[in-house]
Amino acid sequence: MYKEVKTKKEYRDLMEDMLTETGSLIVRFPQIGIYKSIFDQLQDIKKTIIVEQKELDEDEMDERYNLGGMISKNFNSETELYSRKLEDLFGAASEYYKLPTE
Repeated sequence: MYKEVKTKKEYRDLMEDMLTETGSLIVRFPQIGIYKSIFDQLQDIKKTIIVEQKELDEDEMDERYNLGGMISKNFNSETELYSRKLEDLFGAASEYYKLPTE
């Protein structure tokens, strides 16, 4: 059962899960280019937000990444778990520095 992230640890764990899942989708469906774009953006979010601990507000996130638009145009968050997880990662990225550690 999936739940939205509430801590930095949960965010990091979800990031790793989504990188793994998206990597698997790239291997299974190499002809679907959106997965490579999602993977690249997730890697950059991980590097910027988690590793370098830069604080980006929602506007900066939207300027830097098109992940939010890709999710809404290509996936159904009402029924697709993959989409809900991506939305949570993208949405919580600008709040990561405020999340409790555990």
